[in-house]
Amino acid sequence: MALRIPRFFIPLDSIHPEQELITLSDRGVIEQITKVLRLDVGNQIDLLDGRGKIYRCSITRVQTKGRDKYVSLEAHIDLEQEASGECRFPISVALPMLRPSRFEWALEKLTELGVAEIVPLKTERSVEREQKPERWKSITREAAEQCERGVIPLTLTPMDLNEYFQHLLLDSNATIFICAERLHESASDKSGGGALQVVLCNLKEKAPHKISVIVGAEGGFTQNELIYAQNAGAMPISLGKRILRSETAAIYAIAIVQAVLGE
Repeated sequence: MALRIPRFFIPLDSIHPEQELITLSDRGVIEQITKVLRLDVGNQIDLLDGRGKIYRCSITRVQTKGRDKYVSLEAHIDLEQEASGECRFPISVALPMLRPSRFEWALEKLTELGVAEIVPLKTERSVEREQKPERWKSITREAAEQCERGVIPLTLTPMDLNEYFQHLLLDSNATIFICAERLHESASDKSGGGALQVVLCNLKEKAPHKISVIVGAEGGFTQNELIYAQNAGAMPISLGKRILRSETAAIYAIAIVQAVLGE
């Protein structure tokens, strides 16, 4: 079996296609390549621009200053192609701010499943927590590298339901689902409301342009939030008889979406 070639996301300005050259200056990435992986001149690496392109490269030069201070790494572009690993349609997940370990686990797993964006959601029952955008970015980048995606999902700043729906209005063709632990009678008098896999089966003949899945905090959404979401165009859906943690519900919902729609 061929060894997996390590891959790293890199800044766009480090790519020089006219010279068939990529120059890295990020010390952390260079040390990962040279110290941790023990790669040197002649070894191959895969470098991604974060926009869907992957470059198969051969290391040509590692410049150091002193004994252990890495200054730059140069690599020749052997092959340029479109990266794989992305869904046919973008998926947005709105997830409440959970305890850090649980939220970060969800970030990693949603990245592995191929979602396009993750939005920390402020609801009536969610708890205000510290924002760690740089750590979130690091988690999604490493997860995207590990699972061989070509794009790092966006982790946006926290939004409330109104702000999130305004964000979704930028794409008027989005199909929006909101997870309801127990559908209130007053919130189920419109179309929708049922098992997610059943609702999705009606979409199979019409490929979705974008899908959004909204998950509530512990205790779920309030009745007012569900009614508001429906009035804004969301379909309330059920994930079954058991009450799931927020991060479990998000993972389970995305897995259902991808299984039913052929992802």
